[in-house]
Amino acid sequence: MRPDEASDASNTESANATTAVPRGTTPTWEIEMLLSGAVVFALMQIPTVLDQSFDRVFLKLAAAWSIVALLVYSYVKAIVYALILTFIAHLAARAYWIALVGLDSVYPGGPRWEKLSAGPILREHARRRFVPLKTLIGRADDRCSLIFASGILLVLFALFSLVFTSVIAAFAFALSHYLFGDGYWVEILLGVTAVVALPAALAGLYDRYRGDRIAPDGSLARAIRAIATLNQRLVIAPALPMLHTLQTNRPRQRIYAVLIVAMLAILYFVMGEVLVRREVLQLDMYAHLPDRPTSYALDPDHYEDRRDPQSVAMLPYIQSEIVTGRYLRLFVPYLNERHAAGLARACPGLEPISSGSMMRRGDRRLDDAKSLETLGCFAKMLKIELDGRPIEPDLSFGSDARSGHRGLVAMIPATELASGRHVVALRRPPRERGEVASPASEELTDSGEARATKAPSGEPQTELRYEIPFWR
Repeated sequence: MRPDEASDASNTESANATTAVPRGTTPTWEIEMLLSGAVVFALMQIPTVLDQSFDRVFLKLAAAWSIVALLVYSYVKAIVYALILTFIAHLAARAYWIALVGLDSVYPGGPRWEKLSAGPILREHARRRFVPLKTLIGRADDRCSLIFASGILLVLFALFSLVFTSVIAAFAFALSHYLFGDGYWVEILLGVTAVVALPAALAGLYDRYRGDRIAPDGSLARAIRAIATLNQRLVIAPALPMLHTLQTNRPRQRIYAVLIVAMLAILYFVMGEVLVRREVLQLDMYAHLPDRPTSYALDPDHYEDRRDPQSVAMLPYIQSEIVTGRYLRLFVPYLNERHAAGLARACPGLEPISSGSMMRRGDRRLDDAKSLETLGCFAKMLKIELDGRPIEPDLSFGSDARSGHRGLVAMIPATELASGRHVVALRRPPRERGEVASPASEELTDSGEARATKAPSGEPQTELRYEIPFWR
């Protein structure tokens, strides 16, 4: 080798030694960076898709199925949020680590204390408390790996909770449907959950506090081991290696408590998002503006040309605040539980005109007489009014062009209406659990004015109505 080649090789090795990743760095750091950087941006798109899918499906389902849909949605979105938070935290921690590595490569000798602009006391104090960059690099590297492992562990626990809860809920729903006619669903769910969860909990507690008094080969010890084996195989087997490693190497941290608190916090955040989107919770504080439904508040969800395409409010709407055509088109979305109960009160003998199955459509042709009978019962239930006078508009079955949600279309003649403010109103059916709905217990998502009416017994009762102002 020529002297100049030897010199170049020596310089290259020296440069590589200076810029190389510090010895002791976690061997998976490159894979961690690749996963975090590539996945976090893709995950950011998923919450919006989940929200749109859930909002389209939720209100179309019956009460029991809507609870299942909310459960699955909450856990799936919580898993997505857990992954997003994990990858963002990991990227931030790795960025700090890279900064330390770069600083150590540029200034391997560390601080030059004689140039520190401070007095002798503070300079000596800073020198004593200074942590070498290589030590900080090692700690930051360990912290990055722990963040990654803890986030994945949180996701595994969420997946376990989703699968476990879904299986238990499905089993409880089947028992409720076939044995009690859809009754006692919540009680059965709680009972099945207790039967499944209690053996493992009791076995763990007994072994922890009295395990040293049990014969290792006895029947009780074998039963505890059998329960533990079944629990590990069916529940959280993939998470156990990481859980035991973290739990035994970081004794000051309560791993179980941290995981449970983190998962509950994410789930509560997801549920809060649902309530805010449906305007049950409000984030504004306007003292002189109404926070309850009123006929003098123009809700954009009542007007087709002002509705947000992503809105989840299932409110009746007309075409615009200013109606210029010959007809006022009123669309009333079908609310499964409410309208089914309202029809049962308005027309007790009315038979359903479809199977109600979400898997297949009926293949027989529906006769017009049956359709007209059902539409007449809808008209009786809704009690549509225009400027305080009952009207009988032409009703047809229809659907929303944006969301595909099905409902009713009422065409109201508007050619003879005088210029100025008008109000179209219709009844909002209460839920099946009560004849009268209290405004305090109802959701605030639906605009309308509570009006006092008279019950058959003569006592006042409350009827909720939608009231939609418009101008001609």
